[in-house]
Amino acid sequence: MAIAAAQRVATLRAGYETRQEIGEAVGIIMERRRLTSDQAFALLRTASNNTNTKLREVARSVALTGELPDV
Repeated sequence: MAIAAAQRVATLRAGYETRQEIGEAVGIIMERRRLTSDQAFALLRTASNNTNTKLREVARSVALTGELPDV
């Protein structure tokens, strides 16, 4: 039971961190390209699909470099 609770906490923490990274990346894209949040998220998602990379990894890259992979 304690192991299941610890796993749940770890899963929730990872989800929260992923959400923060995606939000940060969306904000960067919005500022750099003067887009709405929906447009920026769509661009992030397109980059993820086109590069066959998980969304959180593309978001992490954008947050670290400020650059979006070619779409």
